[in-house]
Amino acid sequence: MPGIWASPAGADTSQVLLDTHGGGFVVGSAASHRKLAAHVAKALGVTAFVLDYRRAPGHPHPRRSRTGSRCSPG
Repeated sequence: MPGIWASPAGADTSQVLLDTHGGGFVVGSAASHRKLAAHVAKALGVTAFVLDYRRAPGHPHPRRSRTGSRCSPG
């Protein structure tokens, strides 16, 4: 899956925060939300993965939900 990892110092690498940024499937990206996810991960003491899902208009059928489900363990 495309995306960006945030690994704060001392984070528990066995736990991951999966961030699916907002933006209405049109604006925003993993890069634009990386810093926010890193701050949340640091506060929680975990690592974070910011999913870079497909957005319109480059993809006529955005797929955050399908792409996100591929990242989850269950």
